[in-house]
Amino acid sequence: MALELDILKQEGQKMKKIIFITVFFLLFAGFSALAQQEEATVEIGDIANLSGERDNHLIGYGLVVGLDGTGDSTRSQGTMQSIANMLKSFGVEVASERITARNAAAVMVTATLPPFTYPGDTIDVTVSSLGDARSLESGVLLMTPLRAGNEVVYAVAQGPVSTGGRDDNSLNRRTDPENVGQIPNGALVEREVDFKWREEDSFTLQVRGGSFANASRIAATINEHIPPEDDTDVASAMDPGRVEVRIPLYASDDVVDFVATIKSLEVEVEMPTRVVINERTGTVVIGHNVRISTVAIAHRGLKVQVGPDPEVEVDTGEDNEVFASLFGDHPDAVDDAYEEEAMMLMESGPTILDLVEALNAIGAEADDIIAILQAMKRAGALHAILEIM
Repeated sequence: MALELDILKQEGQKMKKIIFITVFFLLFAGFSALAQQEEATVEIGDIANLSGERDNHLIGYGLVVGLDGTGDSTRSQGTMQSIANMLKSFGVEVASERITARNAAAVMVTATLPPFTYPGDTIDVTVSSLGDARSLESGVLLMTPLRAGNEVVYAVAQGPVSTGGRDDNSLNRRTDPENVGQIPNGALVEREVDFKWREEDSFTLQVRGGSFANASRIAATINEHIPPEDDTDVASAMDPGRVEVRIPLYASDDVVDFVATIKSLEVEVEMPTRVVINERTGTVVIGHNVRISTVAIAHRGLKVQVGPDPEVEVDTGEDNEVFASLFGDHPDAVDDAYEEEAMMLMESGPTILDLVEALNAIGAEADDIIAILQAMKRAGALHAILEIM
């Protein structure tokens, strides 16, 4: 593609200069064709997991003690009552209204129990203040049972809380919140999550994202590399999110190795057409081969038109002048005109990456690009899922 800049008019005494910019990218035809066909190659285990193989959330209520006067105040009656209940379990009778120490804080403890985790394993926990504690720094979490949604205790947490340390440099005071902390390996797993990940002669792979193409490709890849039994394919796609795999007789004695072999097979997957925008940082992340349709946009003096090049009639009267071209002899006139207004024309069929690169090339800022992408999505010209963070 070629890059061309045409200055169309200069109106009499007003000297209003309008620049019509036609942006085309200088890409090799072979490279462009290769980019259109590019697919991501990943292992099956990266995009599919065994049925039932998932994380489980745990939660518990506990007390952090040993704080340096930064714990909950007496206004947090729940904390005072919790301290009294804890002391009572050790045979110490104290009324909650008599407790005034600020070296303890009520907290919620959360953790994630990964699949195939067994009693004796340890997991990380997050501790979050529940009352009006100013800081959990230097505190120690007392033994806290962690329950799942079914109210069954699966782990027990305890240990010193880490809030990231203190910055003693007064010129560079820390801004991280100190009422949330971590305890690495702070919970001991007491009970495993019992789930049946396979039947007697088969198991199911769950495809992340639920794609017809990916489910079909996974099944085809497995059948290509795993010998069939009785002329029957080993794998079959049941729906966009599931692939059933039969366990052949020759693999029945070592199913773990059979599953490991399948999950390590490489497959070309269909990448989602997705555009992710972080408005706070101005970051735009564009998925593979996101397409845009014919559309015209005007934004803050910048005009964008995607589609066939419009027929432009140029008035050749005495009061008008075609005064510059990008590859011409009047660069100063181009710079002066660009400061007023610009119009960018793109051929039909470009990707959103082409558009963003073109906008960057003519000096569009991050908030301009984000606003244009959002408007294009609402107009139905952006053929992708738009996610705003």
